[in-house]
Formats: sequence, structure tokens, C-alpha cells
Amino acid sequence: MDAIVAATKNAAELMRLDDHLGTLQAGKLADLVITEIDPLTDISLLSDPTTIGAIIQGGRCVKDLKGWLPMPAASTFNAS
Repeated sequence: MDAIVAATKNAAELMRLDDHLGTLQAGKLADLVITEIDPLTDISLLSDPTTIGAIIQGGRCVKDLKGWLPMPAASTFNAS
């Protein structure tokens, strides 16, 4: 859990972007990885793309292999 917090919340604080990033709160940009595995038991499982059921990046669904989300997955990804 410490590694996940360091990569998200603590990193946003260090970059002074914690008003916009780093935690899941209303009004912040939403980047989520949704999976059925427990990364606290074996975080290396997150390196296997088949374990990632859905991804929300910048508030937009960019992957939803399981049909978990009510919004359609983006057909193309634009990082700009």
C-alpha cells in the first residue's frame, strides 16, 4: 500500500498538483485502474494487461474489457 500511495498521493503532493491529482475526490482528474486482483497481495499482477478490466484516464474510459462502466470506451487515445 505504501508503494501505491507514494506513486499517487505523495507524488502529486511533491509536484504541488495535489489540488488536481493524487487522490480520488470530486473535482479532481480521475485516473483509475480497475481490476479483480488484489494488488496488495501481489502488485506484480498489475503488469499483466489481462488483469486490468477497465481504465479511466483523465475522467474518460479508455479500456473496459468487462463492460463494467456505463460509458463507452474511447475508440482512440489522445494523450494531449
